Amino acid sequence: MSPSPSARSALPPCLLVAAVAAAAYLNAFGHEFVYDDLPLVLWNERLRSWQGLLECFASSYWTDGNTGLYRPLTLLSFALDRAVSGEATWSYAATNVLLHACTSSAAFWWARELGARKPAALATALLFAVHPVHTEAVTWVAGRAEVLCGACALVALAAHRRAPQGGGWRLLSGLAFSAALLAKEHAVALVAVAPALDLFCGRGSLRKRLSPRRGGYLLFAALTASYLALRAWVLGDAAWGPRYVVPLDNPLVPRVTSLLGNTYGTTASERLLSAVALWGEHLRLLCWPARLSADYSYAQWLPVRSLGDARLWIGALALGGCAAGALLLRRRAPVAAAGLAFLLGVCAVSSQVLRPTGTVYAERLLYLPSAGFLLWVGCAFDRAWRRCRWRAAASGALVLSLSLGAARTWLRNPAWTNRRTLWEETVRTSPQSARAHGNLGLLYLSAAEGIEARGDLPASRREQVARALTERAAQHLARSLEIYPERAGLNVTYAETALKLGRLAEARQALERARRLGRGVLSPEGARVATLLSAATDRESR
Repeated sequence: MSPSPSARSALPPCLLVAAVAAAAYLNAFGHEFVYDDLPLVLWNERLRSWQGLLECFASSYWTDGNTGLYRPLTLLSFALDRAVSGEATWSYAATNVLLHACTSSAAFWWARELGARKPAALATALLFAVHPVHTEAVTWVAGRAEVLCGACALVALAAHRRAPQGGGWRLLSGLAFSAALLAKEHAVALVAVAPALDLFCGRGSLRKRLSPRRGGYLLFAALTASYLALRAWVLGDAAWGPRYVVPLDNPLVPRVTSLLGNTYGTTASERLLSAVALWGEHLRLLCWPARLSADYSYAQWLPVRSLGDARLWIGALALGGCAAGALLLRRRAPVAAAGLAFLLGVCAVSSQVLRPTGTVYAERLLYLPSAGFLLWVGCAFDRAWRRCRWRAAASGALVLSLSLGAARTWLRNPAWTNRRTLWEETVRTSPQSARAHGNLGLLYLSAAEGIEARGDLPASRREQVARALTERAAQHLARSLEIYPERAGLNVTYAETALKLGRLAEARQALERARRLGRGVLSPEGARVATLLSAATDRESR
């Protein structure tokens, strides 16, 4: 499989793209583990021994096994990082940035194999390298699954296009596709996406377009069947989706009434309308990612319940525009049409149409699909650039887009520095998120306890700072429970916090909610808080 002249000519652009991708994330180093990094990486005992590594291939991605996720290759990459740097995060960040650089370079190769001119492919890859929507996948350690899957998927598609030339390209395509599946399950989209791209970018009759790569389709189908069988054997019933999803994570779950009498979830028709409306969020993030957030859960993003919801029509226009563009451009600009078809195909896997997934929406889900959208943008740039009177404007627009994208990425990276910066920023960008307020409140409580334990501050100063942090914690915990009161543990925590601040009525209400959610039974922690509240009530009455 020696490199062809075209492959050798692609090396300098690929190196340029990789350098730009790495430069955009130079300030992603030195961060702490945050959010899902803690259970997946820092506390994951499977990553500490060879026996644990074998267990990664025979167990769920999450140790509780509920989510129905099987990503052993991602876990293996975490284990390799742990072997290099232990609990220091620099090797994890370096791996993510390196994988992103590889994915960006693979985007150039993939675009060229589809038939894009070099300026279009280079514009596609450079825009992919700096697009701010990728920060969640690249800067966050737990975003590794997206980046690893993206790199392998684009290599698999590019090698698949070159496979008719022989030289072992089909073998590379199969290996890369297998790796993509073991990194993240969304790679199954390639089974349908690969022939669709060949239809758009091929020449001649339908048979001439598909016959040379028929072996590749059979290989992809066989590998997918093997992967699904392995996944079913390892995960059992959970292989077909999470055993349960709470409305806090995804408000598109089937309609249910809680123990507190609140109704959450959607009907099948409402979930379909909401899935269409999410395309408006896709369009916003791909075209103007000025506002980025780490959380879109309840109640930051709520279901669409009527045809009069503006989000539905914005989403329908975005979805319909992509579908119409793919069809209308198929003859005049087949590569651009293929990019839109790729966006539609990959996004379909993470849609909420068939059943609700573990999360209603996340920016990291756009990592791989964005390559298709940016291929369309790259082809539009190339078309304008070829017209002499538009060349200066096209070049200026591209430079401006790259500059703004790199600047926004650079400014977004510090949000992931530690848990406090992450949730403070998330509360700002997603003020209706119950999870963001709850997590920030818990962090403030932890900080207050740390201040109380310090011996290098005067007692009066410790008490003053700790009370200020406790009041801030109470504010966010109360807001979280106002939005979503169904968390028994958080109600107990808020009851104890309110008790510390002398707010006995609020403590009683929270403790009563915890009792109702626990069907009249409190945890040991709840029983302790109930005892303290009873004593405080007695003192107040006397």
